[in-house]
Amino acid sequence: MRLAAIPFLLLLFCISCKEEQIPEDYTGYTETSFYISGLSKDGAWRDSLAKVTLNIPDGLDTFYNLRPASDLENQLQYRFGDKKYVQYAESGFYAAFAPDSLLQLTFMHDPMVDAKSRSSVSSLRPGDTAHLPTYLANHRTSCDHFAFIKKEYKTIHGRPFILTAFTSDCSIVSNKPTLVVGAITTLKKMHLFIVAESSARDTTGFIDRIEKSIRSIVITERK
Repeated sequence: MRLAAIPFLLLLFCISCKEEQIPEDYTGYTETSFYISGLSKDGAWRDSLAKVTLNIPDGLDTFYNLRPASDLENQLQYRFGDKKYVQYAESGFYAAFAPDSLLQLTFMHDPMVDAKSRSSVSSLRPGDTAHLPTYLANHRTSCDHFAFIKKEYKTIHGRPFILTAFTSDCSIVSNKPTLVVGAITTLKKMHLFIVAESSARDTTGFIDRIEKSIRSIVITERK
């Protein structure tokens, strides 16, 4: 009887594998791509470090990138925003203007410089859920008031990610209560941070929509 049951169990296993491979329905999303840039050793811009392809929720219909003029401590940012909201490029530690509301999805990383002038980052591990979400929360809030909804390690298209979501009373951009959905991966031995922020009164479904977008991310690094 036990031997007779083995083929049936194998059949169930194969069926479950096929079900997991069914692609997600991205109706209501738009596939898009952009290129990650950075600085070479001589300070010149390179625009072909990596290509990022993903499905973006249709509401995020405006794309722009932010480059620091010279300060290498600033991060390069690639942002998808909603044209109905103020398109705001934060810079520095203090801002003279804060938008009333916020809805955006941003990719951020340090400028690419000589590896000798910065510490390199190894591939992510499950244990990194203990500190990287907190690091991200500290950098996206102007106070210590945040509460985590989730911290998770996940592999997406062969690349390890740390996924997180948290609420905060003080967004670093708007200084208002905000829901943040974040993801962290590595690119060229540095961290690549992905941050979606919403300060809308009703954020129902925001985490699911953004995480679905994150699950579609494909990063193709270039030499």
